[in-house]
Amino acid sequence: MKISKNKALDISFFEKSYCIRHDIFWNYRGKGYDHPGFGFYLTLFNCTIIEFDFYDVRHAEDLP
Repeated sequence: MKISKNKALDISFFEKSYCIRHDIFWNYRGKGYDHPGFGFYLTLFNCTIIEFDFYDVRHAEDLP
């Protein structure tokens, strides 16, 4: 989902067929990387994954 000219937000929910463990994962991409921003991923007890990703749609060479 586009938030502004250069920012986007993705939120996804889906189920895995199996679950080995429960995880919480935080991801940060700073300047110098393609699509800088941050993400959060959570595996719940019933193996449902929640993904949250807020990022800049531009590539590293296009950033000011």
